[in-house]
Amino acid sequence: MQHSATYQLLDVNIDPVGHILSSAGQECCVQPKFIEVLTVLALAYPSVVTREEIIEQVWGGELICWRESAN
Repeated sequence: MQHSATYQLLDVNIDPVGHILSSAGQECCVQPKFIEVLTVLALAYPSVVTREEIIEQVWGGELICWRESAN
């Protein structure tokens, strides 16, 4: 999933290419997948996005979850 345009969500500017969130002159660099999930949700607003739709759009339908043993 590639989105190159910077967009705004409330008072936060989102740069999907630079993986940067900025607001009130402050910037925060975040993980690429965080930006991708945020972008999926923002583009769908006000619609609801299912977990399966997010997995399909961000991870191409293949998400492997590793769980540590309880022992």
